[in-house]
Amino acid sequence: MASQLQPILREGGAQNDRLQLKIEANTSPWFRDFARYDPRPALQQVEVPVLAFFGGRDLLVPPQQNAAPMRAALADSRSNRVSVRVLEGLNHRMQPMKTERASEMAEIETTIAPEVLEQLTKWIRDSVGVE
Repeated sequence: MASQLQPILREGGAQNDRLQLKIEANTSPWFRDFARYDPRPALQQVEVPVLAFFGGRDLLVPPQQNAAPMRAALADSRSNRVSVRVLEGLNHRMQPMKTERASEMAEIETTIAPEVLEQLTKWIRDSVGVE
């Protein structure tokens, strides 16, 4: 496919350069292996407590496609403490986003949303029995 696009890409400028980079990245052996990886067998073998967060506005790992399958795989695990949470309004980096535009990420000043730290702290305290 990439070779079929070569004549078209040579005619364009920066936009076509970006397209070429995306084509190369998405057809690389690493990406193909990554896209084929099924985490279910590994998740089903988990024996330790798990707290997983998904950002409700995550563009890389959409919670609509990933949270339920993760919950199902972990439900079949040997762990007796599993929590998979979707935090609305947060991106992949657990930062607040107003839109679902990737360009907004460069403008975000928050390192990590306070609610992530609060939920993580509470989960750890509950896990070890600290008030």
